[in-house]
Amino acid sequence: MPRRLRRPDQPEVRALASRCGNPDQLLTEDWRPEIPGLNAPGDYMADYAPNPWKTVKGVIDRVLAGNYDHFYPLTSGQNAAGTKATEH
Repeated sequence: MPRRLRRPDQPEVRALASRCGNPDQLLTEDWRPEIPGLNAPGDYMADYAPNPWKTVKGVIDRVLAGNYDHFYPLTSGQNAAGTKATEH
């Protein structure tokens, strides 16, 4: 898993964020760009390096379609198809 920047963990940053709300919520990383072979399935040299826009455009298209799982996570009671799960 790629490492994130450490700056949000510094006490001064957290104190400043706490003036606006919960620092845990405000400093949470909502999204990281998908880079095949680094933090997404695939091979960096084969799938990303020759044409990075292809990957970026694919993510943008999924976001606009409402099916990018990192922006539209499954809600409780849903399965991957987006239908309600049956309770047992």
